[in-house]
Amino acid sequence: SVIPSDRVLGLEENAGREELLMFARNYGTSLVSLHRTGEEHGWYAYVRVMDLVLDSRPVAAFTTPMPVIPAGATKLDALQRLQAEGALQGVVVRGERTLGIVSTRGLVEQLFRATVAPAG
Repeated sequence: SVIPSDRVLGLEENAGREELLMFARNYGTSLVSLHRTGEEHGWYAYVRVMDLVLDSRPVAAFTTPMPVIPAGATKLDALQRLQAEGALQGVVVRGERTLGIVSTRGLVEQLFRATVAPAG
């Protein structure tokens, strides 16, 4: 479900290519979430590591804004919003406060687990 804002793996929006790649290597992640400079809970976008490896354009060319998901949204509603916007992550908010982020992958896994009956 929601990864709390203070547990999100990510960097400041001004991180360079090498810093992003090293961070991804160290944490074994294929996406790096970005927060606004000076706002450690200001998550707003992400970068796919694959894009940084395969293309030499500036990091900004690969920065994907995260859709905003209201805190009261169901998992299915959140997943539909992410899919409608072609996003892999979304930022969960209550009013002006960022609670954390959700990922398409995490939501699919949770919804699939909830619909599959145990064998036996």
